Amino acid sequence: MTSNGLLMGAEPIKYHRRVLSLAQDHPYLLHAQLAIAALHLTTSGVKLYEKARLYNLSRTLQEYQKAIAKPIARQDSDPLVMTSMMINMLYFHCDDSSDESEPWLWSKSPQRLSWLSVQQGMGAILSQTRPHHCESGLLSNFHIVPHRVTQGRRLHPSFWTLCNVTHPVGPRGVHPNPYHDILHCLEVLMPLEPGIKSLMKYMHFCGRIYPSFISLVENEDYRALLILSYWFALLIGVGDLWWCKLRAKRDCLAICAYLDLEGNETIRDLLEFPATSCEYARQIQDLEESPVLLPMAVQAHCIDLSPWLDWF
Repeated sequence: MTSNGLLMGAEPIKYHRRVLSLAQDHPYLLHAQLAIAALHLTTSGVKLYEKARLYNLSRTLQEYQKAIAKPIARQDSDPLVMTSMMINMLYFHCDDSSDESEPWLWSKSPQRLSWLSVQQGMGAILSQTRPHHCESGLLSNFHIVPHRVTQGRRLHPSFWTLCNVTHPVGPRGVHPNPYHDILHCLEVLMPLEPGIKSLMKYMHFCGRIYPSFISLVENEDYRALLILSYWFALLIGVGDLWWCKLRAKRDCLAICAYLDLEGNETIRDLLEFPATSCEYARQIQDLEESPVLLPMAVQAHCIDLSPWLDWF
């Protein structure tokens, strides 16, 4: 396995060994690990492994579909959850040489949100394996410990008002408000200590991505984009992690630019956290010297972006 590991950067040895051990008896997990290793090597400049990535991703999906089509036994719970996370990684990753070198927000491709659609599989597998979570040998890294809090990292009350979320958190997937579950999830994630140790916990967000939310993002709904920008900002705080750093910062920047241009005053006020995380104000300043940093749609309106500079 490549040096930066699977999900947590440099994982604890016990976690790493457990994942490798499980792969010996679960082919979908084995092929997922091999696909990630091939992707990491390709990203590092070793181009010979692109076919290996595609082959192992294909085998991962085939074997995974077979496994979830039947009742899930306790011994299969951890491997299935970890495989789901790895599939999410493989689709989340993008690089400058791919077809996704530009933010999806500026793209007209019908496949521009395929990476986001894949993320919703996490919620389904977590629900199916829930009876076995208390016996998990891996998911302790996934559980959220309430006392790990960073002061100031809270959702502003106006965020709840903007999304019309007034009910307390309840059973997942049943509330008619498409912002309800995912905003409550974001509230739990915000206070966590920034850094690599919180990465797997940030994957809780994927478990609250439903088709209704994806539809809102597809239609460039301001509230859905704002929620997504906060998640990207949290991922930026993880650090220099090869599989998520480019998409997180690039797409967070694109959303900030779009909402700054198109959103109202409330939206702009709520952009402070993601805009700070992706260094949006600095990017706007740099436009004077290097106008290729942001898409043309943003460059054309850069004169309107000066109020952001008052933050810093």
